Amino acid sequence: MKLITSKLFIFFLIFINFSFISEKKCDKEISKERYEMLYKNLKNNKYDEKKYIVISAYTSRECISINQFLKFIDLISDHQKKLLLTKNCYHSLFDKTETHLLNSLFSEDEIKIITNLDIKDKF
Repeated sequence: MKLITSKLFIFFLIFINFSFISEKKCDKEISKERYEMLYKNLKNNKYDEKKYIVISAYTSRECISINQFLKFIDLISDHQKKLLLTKNCYHSLFDKTETHLLNSLFSEDEIKIITNLDIKDKF
């Protein structure tokens, strides 16, 4: 049963990554009302895997700010899932000028991985 669940989870991740490839045009982040509705729906999910899928979908089609995204991933308990999700969604986020907000959750090396900076540049 666990193997089937894992395969289904991987299928959904692949599906989401390829379903929303089109570039979205964002002038500003989504409204507070829209964000609150999305957040409420996300909070009702019990499992990190489902939250991962939902957050991926939201960031691929909505203009989510880094601050809003951090509130989303705060609902996920597993740090590795947070890191992977942030790496996968980072380039879909609206305001990359706010990258410093990631410092509270991730290490310097993790941020370099998320933003695709070369860790060797540190040395």
